[in-house]
Amino acid sequence: MEKNMKIKVPESLQLYYNNDAVREAVDNLLGKKIKITDQSLDLLENSYKAKLAAEKTKLDYWLFLKEIYEKTVIASIDEKKPQFKECSKWDEKEEYLDIDKIWDRAIFGVLFAVSNKFVDMYIMKDENEPSFYIGFCCGEFENNKTITEDDFEYKKLEEFGNYEFETEEDPKEKDYETLRSKSVKINGGTMDITHLKEATDDFIEKYC
Repeated sequence: MEKNMKIKVPESLQLYYNNDAVREAVDNLLGKKIKITDQSLDLLENSYKAKLAAEKTKLDYWLFLKEIYEKTVIASIDEKKPQFKECSKWDEKEEYLDIDKIWDRAIFGVLFAVSNKFVDMYIMKDENEPSFYIGFCCGEFENNKTITEDDFEYKKLEEFGNYEFETEEDPKEKDYETLRSKSVKINGGTMDITHLKEATDDFIEKYC
């Protein structure tokens, strides 16, 4: 594995995280439909260009998370547990991959499975910070059709190495434990994801 795994941060995201005015404008544009009434052609042109720029920021965010995921989780699976394949029957796949939901929820990932075993590894963004971590859980399931959370039997996890338990707003709603890596932060135009790759390797070796 490379000692320093730095990836580039799209310019649109750099602006979004470093400029409060840009961030507010993007959030407003993504949440509104452009009104044509009482707008001149020039104003409409500017409005549509601004809307397109906001949508590009959202796309760049999805692509940024995809690159992190491919270079950490998918790379680790390919290297250490290639028998695990992406599960297409997971009922929450849309929640983890839909571009609009990812923008709102800041979570990205897929479910990997082999036979009746699964491992769920996903990228999360820290609230109010341009930093990211990977969450992990795993276990077994008993359903040959669409897989739902009710079919999962989660493996008991223990804190180890650089891991800590992920906290839930309402622990009573969850009957499983999720581990998380330490967070890594955007630094200017790059982000070093070395720790995320190492953490993923460690988790797969210990639990899969």
